[in-house]
Amino acid sequence: MKIIEMSQYIPERFLTVEDLARRFEVNEEWIKRRTGIERIYISQLSVLEMAFEASKRLSEEYEGIIFISSKGATYIPYYMQLLKDLGKNETKFGLDIMDGFNGFVKAMYLTEYFLKEKFKRLLIVVSEKMSDFVRDDDIDTSILFSDMAVAMVVELEDNVTIDYHQIQDLNYMDFLSLDSQKKLSMEGKQVYKFAVNNMIRIFKKLSEGINHSTKTVIVPHQANGRILQAVEKELKKEKRNFELLNCVQDFGNTGSASIPVALLKRYRGEPFSLKNHIFISVSGGMSALGICWKEVKTLNENNYKNYGVTGYRVSNY
Repeated sequence: MKIIEMSQYIPERFLTVEDLARRFEVNEEWIKRRTGIERIYISQLSVLEMAFEASKRLSEEYEGIIFISSKGATYIPYYMQLLKDLGKNETKFGLDIMDGFNGFVKAMYLTEYFLKEKFKRLLIVVSEKMSDFVRDDDIDTSILFSDMAVAMVVELEDNVTIDYHQIQDLNYMDFLSLDSQKKLSMEGKQVYKFAVNNMIRIFKKLSEGINHSTKTVIVPHQANGRILQAVEKELKKEKRNFELLNCVQDFGNTGSASIPVALLKRYRGEPFSLKNHIFISVSGGMSALGICWKEVKTLNENNYKNYGVTGYRVSNY
């Protein structure tokens, strides 16, 4: 898959680590060590309005739209409302995805299939208003979660196939969830353990068949700085040529938008191929998803017949 154009909406209002330290009467360094963040963004716009601001800057044409958000739409799907606002009544396809922080990775898996079977180009929009899920007096979540929207136009790439892997553990379900008031409840130590262990497991699984000397760009969910540092430390033991994207210090944890936010910072909106990229997300539940784009020549013939998807596999933690 190729990303041929990207755009982002960054809210005007933000809170620095100094602001958060004053609010909760804690040391700034304590927040930095715990989260790795320097600032978080708080949007005054709705999920739909943020998506529109990100999408309206795009110039490339597309045939359909996939809209991702952790916050579900009302009766009318987000993608229909957005297409109306963008004046895209001729668009042939639309889909809303609400799958927690895993929404973007799940959307990329489906997008690859839709591009292969039906469409030339699709618009993918991720809009997360995480501040709606956070209690102002909850230090565990208020110092971490942030609002952001990203839009991108994608198309299929020849001689590249995908691999996909999923892990879930129902024993962890209550450690990152929404309470009865639809606010985030998080057990930090358990989330850390699950995220680090399973990001590493997914990387090892998806990197099979990729030469160790081939540079792989790893784009994990930007959960927090401690998780990303721990993952990178463990992956260095694999002695592979990789680059792990980490921008949580600049934007905070933006939910399912965090992977495209990291991509936009890395490539600055220029077109690029996803060949030898691995995306890994971790969401409430707990569940973890990964997707990898590989050159066809690196795979066994049975795995890429007709350049198709290698399969959807689910493993238990």
